[in-house]
Amino acid sequence: MKKGREIIAFSIALNAMLSVYANSQPSKILNMNSDNMYNKMISNLNSGKSNDSNYKMLESILKKRNKELKDLYLQGDYIVKPEYLEWQIFATGFYSEKSNGDNTYGNAKYRAGTDGYYNENGEFVSSVSGTKPYQKPQEPKVIDLGMSIPLREISRPEFNIQISTSAEKPTVSSMQGEITLDSLNTPDLNLITFDLNSPVINPVNAPSVSIVIPALVTYGNGAGDTLLGGNVNINGTYRISSAAGLAGTSNPTKDNAIIEYTDAGGSFSSSSSSELIVDMSQRRAVSMDSNKDMTFTNNGKVTLTADETAGLEVQSNYDMSTSSSASADDPDMTIINSGTIEGQGNKQVAMVFTPEQDANGLNALENKGIIRMNGSESTAIALNGTAGHSWKLKALNNGNIILYGTKNFGIALPKNSNTMTGSSMLNDINGVITINGADSGGIAVQSNIESGILNKGTINVKSASSFGLYSEIANEQKNNGTINLSGNGSIGLRSAGGYLSNDASGTAGIINIIGGPII
Repeated sequence: MKKGREIIAFSIALNAMLSVYANSQPSKILNMNSDNMYNKMISNLNSGKSNDSNYKMLESILKKRNKELKDLYLQGDYIVKPEYLEWQIFATGFYSEKSNGDNTYGNAKYRAGTDGYYNENGEFVSSVSGTKPYQKPQEPKVIDLGMSIPLREISRPEFNIQISTSAEKPTVSSMQGEITLDSLNTPDLNLITFDLNSPVINPVNAPSVSIVIPALVTYGNGAGDTLLGGNVNINGTYRISSAAGLAGTSNPTKDNAIIEYTDAGGSFSSSSSSELIVDMSQRRAVSMDSNKDMTFTNNGKVTLTADETAGLEVQSNYDMSTSSSASADDPDMTIINSGTIEGQGNKQVAMVFTPEQDANGLNALENKGIIRMNGSESTAIALNGTAGHSWKLKALNNGNIILYGTKNFGIALPKNSNTMTGSSMLNDINGVITINGADSGGIAVQSNIESGILNKGTINVKSASSFGLYSEIANEQKNNGTINLSGNGSIGLRSAGGYLSNDASGTAGIINIIGGPII
């Protein structure tokens, strides 16, 4: 049984080899194919018949093919040498050549041996038969491709340079005689002569800044001791001197102010046809001192005829109805001028803040109309204070302020008038301040206020020794608008130890010098 299995395995291997060999010339000679032979051998095995004739036929085929292979190998360089020199069948574990022992290299009938050595001439010497002898280097074979392109070389003529060692330098005859050159007539140049003079800087002796606030009479607020009483809208013409003979409730007379706004808060105004005339010194036309938020708007005219008078006044106050001291609920009080305020005397102020009780509310003065100050030492909008105290104050001009007298100011923060955070002074984008009197200024800062912009509008400085902005404090104050200088000795930004800057970004911060000498 074991023998039958070995024969079957051998037949399978032969079948694989003969499939390749089936169409070759030896197969035609033997007149057989692998399938028939394989089937016949299987049939013999099944029937118990001998396959010796088939084995001999296969051995004959293998010997012939091996001989062909060896002959091809001996032909040399014309044949690609195969990796193996013999036709062998590899079926591991199934096939062995019983006649020669096991199927190892040493038992092979034909094999390529490498046993031997090289002699002193570099030739390989071997005593084993079947090995390929050493061959000396052979002559290369030339293959004619049928076409050749001859190479052409560049033909260069030979150079024959003759260098003479006895060269003589040529003789150059010198020029003799006189050569007359035409004379040159130089043109007459009329040169402009000029002298460089050192620039002359004329120092400006700027006058001192002194802001005058009129000393107004004090009176008991809320008692109705004014010409019109309190908390009413105004329509008509009223003169404060007409109240001089009227006895007051808590004051001798009622000539402290034309009208007072106090206590209950609210919003009040005067008509465009109304006129309030202050013809008594140290008086004001309108006074505001309220426990609640309040606004008054002047749409008519306020005329100041007597010296040391005021037009519209805000007095600081805390909410006395709910507290006995300043608190977060303190009222915001605002007075607005949308009409005209005209000062005809000296030491006057059109709109003024007067300090009384300490309070945290905002006290605002806004001009949207016209303020005209014809006298001297007067101010359009003044934020007055008291040393050792501070308030939240606002001064805003969006209208027209015109100053004619000397030592006048558009917006002023005098000495000892420190302010709280949130305070501001501003000539806004629509505001115009025109200075026609000497020794005057647009905006003056002498007490502490937080950094900010003082001017976004226009300040026209037409008078001598006057300025656009003035500061004595360290916090930066900016010009973001236009300052036009046309008065002799006038100054755009004047600092007396303060910090002023001109913000020239975009179209802002312009100082125009129209006449001179100007700084």
